[in-house]
Amino acid sequence: MIPVSTAKLAPGDFCFIPRSDGKFVPFAFLCGAQGKKSYFYGGLLDAVVEHASTDELPPSLAVKHFALLHIGCFKENNTPIVGNVAAHIGSSALQELESKTKEFSVGAISSVWGHRTIVKYAEGVGT
Repeated sequence: MIPVSTAKLAPGDFCFIPRSDGKFVPFAFLCGAQGKKSYFYGGLLDAVVEHASTDELPPSLAVKHFALLHIGCFKENNTPIVGNVAAHIGSSALQELESKTKEFSVGAISSVWGHRTIVKYAEGVGT
């Protein structure tokens, strides 16, 4: 499923971002952005896998980079949601990240990524 809003997404829902070397990096929905259905906080996870398969993911994952994104990034990158890795990340880590996103106020410096930026940062995971 390629989401068109955050309404049906749950923390930990993820897709695989393809890299130029043929490998994949998981990218997870972390939380919504203060009531906005078109914006959310998402993060690249600290794993690189050979195939876009949940079977290859390690039992424990951490968020390597996170940012504010538009829901259109899934469509632009043709990256459907393939599962949920909340249990791999851990509920306390997800709650901590959600708390961090609430600290950002209007005018605060925070990372905002477009669909190309996700791919750019995925290239650097694991290197």
